[in-house]
Amino acid sequence: MMKSTTLVFVALVTIFQLSPTMINACDMKDMQPCLLPIIGGIPPTPNCCAKLERRRKMEEAIRAATQQVSEEFKTLVKAEDLNSLKHLQHLILGRLQDSNAVLSHYNEFAENCFTDVSSEFTRNTRLLKSMKADLDYIFLKLRSIKGKILATYPDAFPDESTSDAFDRRPDLELPQ
Repeated sequence: MMKSTTLVFVALVTIFQLSPTMINACDMKDMQPCLLPIIGGIPPTPNCCAKLERRRKMEEAIRAATQQVSEEFKTLVKAEDLNSLKHLQHLILGRLQDSNAVLSHYNEFAENCFTDVSSEFTRNTRLLKSMKADLDYIFLKLRSIKGKILATYPDAFPDESTSDAFDRRPDLELPQ
């Protein structure tokens, strides 16, 4: 905890120390004495050289501060902990790749099974629809025949109270 607090403090101090000079370094008016030597091809003035040197030193200071902060971050975590994390990540990656391979094979298997079964389902569905149409036609004819028999022979079938004992099949209506 002490290392991380120190690291944050060092980083903040470095940033606050460099901030004013960084703002000035980005000001183009400050670099105006160097404009004519850059565009016109004339030798730079001593003022221009001094400003460019200050800018280079400031960039080096920023680079050094960044390097120092990154070195401090490296000391926060032990190398063995990083190696342990890498090892665990590789194990998890391997398991995920194995799971992905198993799922891919299962998806292929399921797709092949579906292809095989879907044709049978289609054939059986057509057969059932045909059977239903045939049975509907048969029941329609039976009702018609029963109606004709009842018209000719009114006592041929018992009354409604005893008809349930003979025929327990449901009365299938034709679809509307």
